Amino acid sequence: MGSATPLQRCDVVGDARDPRTAQRAATTAEATGPLTGWVNNAAIFRDADLVDASATEILDLITANLALALTGCHTAVNHFLVHHRVGAIVNVSSHQAQRPVRGALPYATAKAAVEGLTRAVAVDHGPAGIRTNAVALGSITTRRFEQYRTGHSEVDAQMAALHRRVADRRASGAVPAPPSLAAVARAVGAGTVNRSGGYGGSLAIRG
Repeated sequence: MGSATPLQRCDVVGDARDPRTAQRAATTAEATGPLTGWVNNAAIFRDADLVDASATEILDLITANLALALTGCHTAVNHFLVHHRVGAIVNVSSHQAQRPVRGALPYATAKAAVEGLTRAVAVDHGPAGIRTNAVALGSITTRRFEQYRTGHSEVDAQMAALHRRVADRRASGAVPAPPSLAAVARAVGAGTVNRSGGYGGSLAIRG
């Protein structure tokens, strides 16, 4: 996310948890125009609970989803400060940060931590003009989701019921597509959507 228009895609391959990879991403983006926004988006989902998985396995799963956001925030904040520039960070959370489903302990814990990280970064660096917010997503219509739907005819009704329970009355219960969510992330990063009225907000996206 930057100020250049139209947007230019620049692929950087590597482990996004690695600060060196994140720094390469920032440097590559800066080469196309001033880097003014950063989105942290990671989703590694595997069922695990306190009975069937070891504490080490669960901690590894939590770290897999949290480390990218921490590394990304660290890279973005320092990039903005070095360039004496205001900027925006959007962390992608999940409805499970507030309402976990059974078996999703590592994922729900990580996303709750992402929202805590969002608030802490906002408090620490908001005075420097660095806005930090989160978008809390429901289910997303990705290739993996569509493959799952093919073998589970009941999933549409289940997802609609779930989203109606956790959303406000205006929500349709539909599963949104990635392009619409990208637009929301850009709006939050640009400051045109701010659920909290300040920094550190989490905007729920239900469909």
